[in-house]
Amino acid sequence: MGNYALDAAFGTAAANLTTFASGGLQASSPQQSYNFYVGESQLFQFLLSASGVGAPAGSAVEMTIKDKDGNVVYTLTSAAGDTVSSNALLLTPGAYSLSFTVLGPPGGPGPTLAYSLMGESISDPIGAVVNDPTTQPVYTSPTTPGGYLYPNGVSTTSSYPIAPTTS
Repeated sequence: MGNYALDAAFGTAAANLTTFASGGLQASSPQQSYNFYVGESQLFQFLLSASGVGAPAGSAVEMTIKDKDGNVVYTLTSAAGDTVSSNALLLTPGAYSLSFTVLGPPGGPGPTLAYSLMGESISDPIGAVVNDPTTQPVYTSPTTPGGYLYPNGVSTTSSYPIAPTTS
């Protein structure tokens, strides 16, 4: 009950998306994995694209994010020729794994597909917050104010680097 009004304005400026990861998958190498480090709590929006010339119907790429304990926290699946998105994801500081797996139609040969994961961090540290030690920044650089030093040896100002796994 009450009087409410909603005004929405849609601009013409495109979102400035970051490419988080991209590559190719095929039957001989159906999965690629990355280390994904989050230095401070952030809300992410992801877009996954998959493409493949002549890919059979039912071909897709599945992206999975797991926490340090191996629990799946997010998945997206994009059919060949499509770009998909889902709900935004809040990630707290820590190490995550990011993997991409090619999916083919049942009984058929494994397709060759390219993938691209794009998106952005859509949150800003504003307002009052509860003092929760699990959301305190991690990997902060002891020598560079505002910088991060990650377990893979990368020193950067980015609070969310992604690097291919070496295993």
